[in-house]
Amino acid sequence: MKIQNGKAGVRLAGGLTGLVVAGVLFSAAAPSEVWAVRGEGQAETGRRNNSEEKISMSDVPAAVRRTIDREARGGNITEIVKKTIDGNTIYEFEVQMHGAELDYSIAPDGRYLGVEGAGSGSRRVVREAPYRPHINPADFQTTVDNPYFPLVPGTVWKYIERTSTETLENEVTVTHNTKVIMGVRCVVVHDKVTQDGRLKEDTFDWYAQDKNGTVWYFGEATREYGPGRRVSTEGSWEGGVHGAQPGVIMLGHPSIGDSYRQEYLRGHAEDRGRVVALDESVIVPAGSYTGCVKTDEWSDLETGVENKWYARGVGVVKEVSETGDEVTLVSITRE
Repeated sequence: MKIQNGKAGVRLAGGLTGLVVAGVLFSAAAPSEVWAVRGEGQAETGRRNNSEEKISMSDVPAAVRRTIDREARGGNITEIVKKTIDGNTIYEFEVQMHGAELDYSIAPDGRYLGVEGAGSGSRRVVREAPYRPHINPADFQTTVDNPYFPLVPGTVWKYIERTSTETLENEVTVTHNTKVIMGVRCVVVHDKVTQDGRLKEDTFDWYAQDKNGTVWYFGEATREYGPGRRVSTEGSWEGGVHGAQPGVIMLGHPSIGDSYRQEYLRGHAEDRGRVVALDESVIVPAGSYTGCVKTDEWSDLETGVENKWYARGVGVVKEVSETGDEVTLVSITRE
């Protein structure tokens, strides 16, 4: 998500007043939520309790290290600066990645604050604002036809998931049903996970696409079956209920580096995604696919990152976690 600050293109994790992403206006942070740095580290305010020092990775808190490892994977860290601005501390990492110079900003508790590109005379670092996308039902359409996440009623995807300890079957079906959430008519997708014919997870997901082509995730009703047929609905949430907010599953016009929340219910659903490649080739049992969008996807509530590949005209064709767990598309059928 890019906004313009002078000549700088800043990519942020949260929304700002007037910032339109995928056709949706994001709300602002309060003035107290903004940190601003100008020129040679001079704060916009006149306070004197500001400082900065170059440090080594051994001086970086563990939570900050985990975040920069995740956000700047594949990059080369060339400089680390610890800054105090009006009593607030942030860690800035200068990273060389894909021929570009990027500056990442991270809070002491590991919260990702933002990243900006090089080439500007000034810069503005913004603390992540409360996540409250403004959802206008008039901005949405009734079909989901994003080429990388098409949801045509009657389509069925079958996947195999292999971990170090088990093999699971996953069947995903686009139903003919819809559900209205936050005034938006969503497509209902039925997702079943089985093992040796025994149902382990049974989920209904709700998606809708805005008129710019971005597919939004409005929630899920999930039931996970454990030993003794115990049932957990822990992952369930619905946009607009108890503070839950919809997120983005696939951008209408993905670009490398684009980051987004996929879902949000504080403490229960905090998944995020980032586009890392646009022209990947993938071979799975269902076939060979080129021109795939590759993403990093993770939860702020858990450790680890997984990669997903989205093929044009198909959707998700492959997933691989850091631990080696793998999900592959076996077949796709359409009515």
